[in-house]
Amino acid sequence: MKRAFTLLEVMVALAIFALTALATMHVASVSLRNTQLLQEKMVAGWVADNQMALLALMPAHKRILPQTGQSEMAGTTWYWKASPVATTGDLLQALEVEVSDDPAFTHTRSALRAWFVAAEDERHGS
Repeated sequence: MKRAFTLLEVMVALAIFALTALATMHVASVSLRNTQLLQEKMVAGWVADNQMALLALMPAHKRILPQTGQSEMAGTTWYWKASPVATTGDLLQALEVEVSDDPAFTHTRSALRAWFVAAEDERHGS
């Protein structure tokens, strides 16, 4: 005797397949989005590293002034701002560089803080 699938069995199988396909597509979509965010954070980190290296090359008395600018990297214009951070002593200067892909800095993509030896005249209160 020949046995065939009933309409109900076929519909249940199609529903299970559709749910599995939707779940797989959702996982793939989330993975792609996370990859994009990771790439943005990585490139923003490179911009922050570059700006911190340039700040390290500056004289100490210029380094502590707030600065802003923009850099082009990986096909995106990145906006950065460097600002001094208060420290408890006078031997070190702390600087923070923030990087965003938005000039209003609504979403900071990367932030980097570094400490430098303060200028000689700042340590003696001159």
